[in-house]
Amino acid sequence: METEELNVYYHKANQRISEPLTEYKNFFQNCFSPFSAKLVESEGPYKDLIRETLVLKSSLEDKVLKRRQQLETGLNVSTRSRIRMRKPLLEKTLLAARKVAQNFYPVRIFSKMSGDEEVTNFWETRGLDVGDWMNLAILLMSEIFCQDFLTPLDDPDVCFSVEVSHLHYELGQNFVMKLKFIEFKVTNLCIDENERESNIV
Repeated sequence: METEELNVYYHKANQRISEPLTEYKNFFQNCFSPFSAKLVESEGPYKDLIRETLVLKSSLEDKVLKRRQQLETGLNVSTRSRIRMRKPLLEKTLLAARKVAQNFYPVRIFSKMSGDEEVTNFWETRGLDVGDWMNLAILLMSEIFCQDFLTPLDDPDVCFSVEVSHLHYELGQNFVMKLKFIEFKVTNLCIDENERESNIV
């Protein structure tokens, strides 16, 4: 989700950086094109504006690339394909993911979009109905891990649990703050029986 937020930020910031150059070009053409005047990119203020725009875009790309690398999970395909859960835990995980997405996207992503049309396009490009948070959560989980993540483990399957015995202080604080932001208890949530069967293999 943060990667998606970063992509929206990059797109909007790139547009803002390009605005002065576009406005200068349009102003010049509107005022001086009737006199057959042309912009010269090799000298004058237009050259300086082009240079400043390129410097800012290069800096933006470097920062965005660095942040994308920080957001990588570091898990290879083989490891991600092995991560699965038993049905009760998978249901709780999908409910939690739905709630996180429902809190995150409107505030952190949709609010930065141009309008309702762009928000609608967000859902349509993913093949989802507007506001279909559960299937968005399922899509996100399959992208982070793999499609098999949505298939619950059976009792005969050999598996083992992974538990965190301790966390680095700053990492732990960040995790706790995110939980406070969600403000819900998975154990108090319930999922419709039909929705459960259609969403989980």
